[in-house]
Amino acid sequence: MVNTILLVWYLAAGIGVASGDVLLAQWVRTGRIVMMPVGLLLNVIGILCYTQTLQYEHIGISTAIFLGLNIILVAIIGAILFDEQLGLMRIIGFVLMIGAIGLLEI
Repeated sequence: MVNTILLVWYLAAGIGVASGDVLLAQWVRTGRIVMMPVGLLLNVIGILCYTQTLQYEHIGISTAIFLGLNIILVAIIGAILFDEQLGLMRIIGFVLMIGAIGLLEI
């Protein structure tokens, strides 16, 4: 049974860190300094949400799920905002990553 609170913490952590990563990438690409502190703040908020998952899950599993979610979100956002390519091998990798996360939660 999926723990709803745990799922909310994972989503908040993933969205927070992915948003922070995107703003940091935007800062580096454009030089708009305002993106840096906001990106760092979102990363910290996301990491704080991640720490809450440790109340409900083993650290190894929680970290794997958090990082997998972050990688997938950043790749999708990068494809949309920065026109980064998602080739077939990357898509297969993401599908395998989602499958691995599913196996960790069984």
